[in-house]
Amino acid sequence: SSGINAEYGNLEEVPDYLEVVTDPMDLELIREKIDNMEYDTVSAFVKDVETIAENAIEYNPPDDHTGRQIRHRASEMKDYLHSLLDAELDDDFAKLCEDMRDARAARGRQKDEEL
Repeated sequence: SSGINAEYGNLEEVPDYLEVVTDPMDLELIREKIDNMEYDTVSAFVKDVETIAENAIEYNPPDDHTGRQIRHRASEMKDYLHSLLDAELDDDFAKLCEDMRDARAARGRQKDEEL
């Protein structure tokens, strides 16, 4: 079984991973997206973290000890993320990010129409 780790992609250990998981995500890819400033909203970041947890739950069977541990840790990770965001994130920040994303998209559409 695979765990929640920096890379889902240890495909030598879990060669069937991509047959089971249809939307792979790992912490290294999240780190790259952060470094490349690819997250324009909080919800986009949250979605990727939740995808890691959901993939761990989907891939790891609940009927063995290791699988149960991984599934439990995946659920804890999601819960921790949401509690951290609730405690630390300004209520208006997520809305501000979404407004900025929408304004950028509108400017892009406007430029396309001018061409």
